[in-house]
Amino acid sequence: MADPKPALDPIIRKVFQQDAEYLAFGEQAPARELPDYIFATDDQEQNPAAIFRQIRWGGQYVFASSSIQKVAKLSRDFAEYGFAVERPAGTVLDGWRFWPVVRKKAHYFAARKVLHVPKGEVTNRFTFEVQLNVSKEKHNGHHVVTKRIPSTEWVLNRLRQHAQGVEEEELVRRAQSLIRNILPIFLTREVSIMNRLQERLPVHLRSRVPHTLHYEQDDRGLVKLLQVNWLRNGGSPISQLDFAEQSAELLRCVHEKAGVIHLDLRLDNIVVTPEGVGFIDFGNSVHDDEDIAGSPILSKVFSDLMRTTQVQRTLERYVQQGHVTAPYFTNAVFKVDKAVDLFFLVLQFTAPHENPDLKDFIAYTKNSKEDYELHKMTNRLFSPEDLEPGKVYTAAHVANAVRIIRKRIEA
Repeated sequence: MADPKPALDPIIRKVFQQDAEYLAFGEQAPARELPDYIFATDDQEQNPAAIFRQIRWGGQYVFASSSIQKVAKLSRDFAEYGFAVERPAGTVLDGWRFWPVVRKKAHYFAARKVLHVPKGEVTNRFTFEVQLNVSKEKHNGHHVVTKRIPSTEWVLNRLRQHAQGVEEEELVRRAQSLIRNILPIFLTREVSIMNRLQERLPVHLRSRVPHTLHYEQDDRGLVKLLQVNWLRNGGSPISQLDFAEQSAELLRCVHEKAGVIHLDLRLDNIVVTPEGVGFIDFGNSVHDDEDIAGSPILSKVFSDLMRTTQVQRTLERYVQQGHVTAPYFTNAVFKVDKAVDLFFLVLQFTAPHENPDLKDFIAYTKNSKEDYELHKMTNRLFSPEDLEPGKVYTAAHVANAVRIIRKRIEA
């Protein structure tokens, strides 16, 4: 973080240096590609669209000026562009308090990035509307992640992108069906999945997956709004081997202890917290003992889902190109299977830098010794010399392989 200009000095000193979040994520944080704090004055970046791309989700933009009118107007602009103004336009007095005539006034506001995409835009990353907010009454002022059933217009915008040529009347029918019949089922299932994780995971791992804080139901008893705790990227960077070992061990317990299959372990759904690597967004997950085929609705929905997700399309491509030949993985294409989780997680051991949210928290050097060893392990796992049809690979095998790599490198 660059040295703040004089206009920011009193604000940082009197406001933010008393704030625990700033002390943890701002003052002591090293320079990062996506910072948690951006401080600006009159001659620095003030465009909400530009700042939105430059700051981490949950990060704060703090602007200071000698003009209270400019501060007030800019705070309104940010409030309309995916930010929540948590510190409205205010004033800090600087100088010796016994000489009020010469005391200087510093006006400022602070806005937090609470949306993943600006208002009015859509993304393939989420099916639901996802927002970071504060629920002071229920959760002691802590930030929570709110996931809710989206509006018809929000769903329509996504459908128009993926179903070009379809009549508008048909798109509206599909959107209404999703909102009324499909999405509430998935949100209800997510509550059940997270309850199982908190009940069955070892105690030391429960903080590395979200847990339900609050939910609201519709007239049928299906969940329409869900609030979970915020697993925030932060802490000191971990090594590439640490990332591989911690995530493999967490997946082992999610599979073996909790009996849950995530099905969407993209880097977007992985975090590196001070407590360790965590998984988020269990919206597509299943219990490993449930009978999906026995439910006509779930059978149809998961059949479609398994043919459209990024994870499944990537697995199919790797199989077609001959990069994956192990029957354990090739037999999982388009299926609800633990092999899908293991495939995509291991694939990302050698590409953790591709997600800007994780880039600052995983020390990665291409072609380093650990990168080379993890590439070799990945190749052996996906295309072993011995193609045993019934051979099963688990996250426990992978975690153990990573530990062997670590010993070999340290030796």
